[in-house]
Amino acid sequence: MQKIECFKYPAEFYRLVIFDEEKEVGRLFLYIIVNDSHDKPYGFIEDVWFNESDQGHGLATQLVQQAILKAKELHCRKIVGRFDREQFQGFYKKFGFKKLGIAFEMILNE
Repeated sequence: MQKIECFKYPAEFYRLVIFDEEKEVGRLFLYIIVNDSHDKPYGFIEDVWFNESDQGHGLATQLVQQAILKAKELHCRKIVGRFDREQFQGFYKKFGFKKLGIAFEMILNE
């Protein structure tokens, strides 16, 4: 008889934040994910946010650059991004991200 077991792995993530004086004006989350298929983890960027009024000031660029540096520092083999808005695809391509497929999502709790 087959069975499924669930193994818990320790999670590691970073919240990168840009402050303007005391005010948070931008942030992203970088998750470090271990996969038994590879000897090195990978980085996963999600929830990039910045004040709409600060758009065009390079906040997103600074955040993504810092996330890439952090993933390299942690010896990640790659970095993957989840970017919901289609208009930002060109932005991420300038860093070397490549569109690899389509993501599906199921909201479980809101």
